Amino acid sequence: MQMIKKYWIFGLFFCSVIIFLVTKVIKKTDNKHKEMFQLSVITIDSGFGYEILKNKQPYIRQTQIPAIQGTKAFVNSEEAQRIGELVLYKLEHNITPNITETELDSLKIMW
Repeated sequence: MQMIKKYWIFGLFFCSVIIFLVTKVIKKTDNKHKEMFQLSVITIDSGFGYEILKNKQPYIRQTQIPAIQGTKAFVNSEEAQRIGELVLYKLEHNITPNITETELDSLKIMW
């Protein structure tokens, strides 16, 4: 009876160690593949834009309002911030970061 109890305790301990190691490996793998994005609003000659860094490297530099004809900068930093946050959200959720006129309207971007 004592021998069965020892094997049961050893088996439980062994399973706990295996589960612990597997979760550590999975967590490390997730962190390695997860891309870190950062958003910053930038000032340009004609107004504002935004820049997105991917793993601390320049990834997107938007100096004009996307989805419209012509080259018009954002009139204030808040507008650039709102669209930048939308693009950031799309990148973090593996969505193509295209912006549409409808999205500009819904975020009250003046163009």
